[in-house]
Amino acid sequence: TVPEAPLVEEKGHKKVECEPTPPPPGTEDISDLSLDTQLIVHSYNTALVLASKLLSKEIRFIEEAAAEVIKLLNVPPFPAQLAIKQKMENTRREHTAALKHEEKILVDRLKLIKEKAVHLIDHLKIRPCYNN
Repeated sequence: TVPEAPLVEEKGHKKVECEPTPPPPGTEDISDLSLDTQLIVHSYNTALVLASKLLSKEIRFIEEAAAEVIKLLNVPPFPAQLAIKQKMENTRREHTAALKHEEKILVDRLKLIKEKAVHLIDHLKIRPCYNN
């Protein structure tokens, strides 16, 4: 990549040169961005968390419902009950696997959107300027 030229800011009649200062690693300080851009980043982060929570609740609900049905069927076993119990267990596993797969796809997509948003924000970011 091409190194960035120092930023120049006019103060009255005097020009002051300053170096761009990147945020510390692992932090995303977006306070110097427009409120609209901050809202976009916050919305993507919130959507990722909410989607994950909703899918986790859905998985837990299916697991609990299947466990209740299996518990109700847990009377002296005979072949039909065992078949129903096995079918319910298989269905629960399939639904859980499908939901976990959907959750992974959603999380991956939201991460990609967030990365693109952060990349765009990084290109649009106006770095703070300090007097030396």
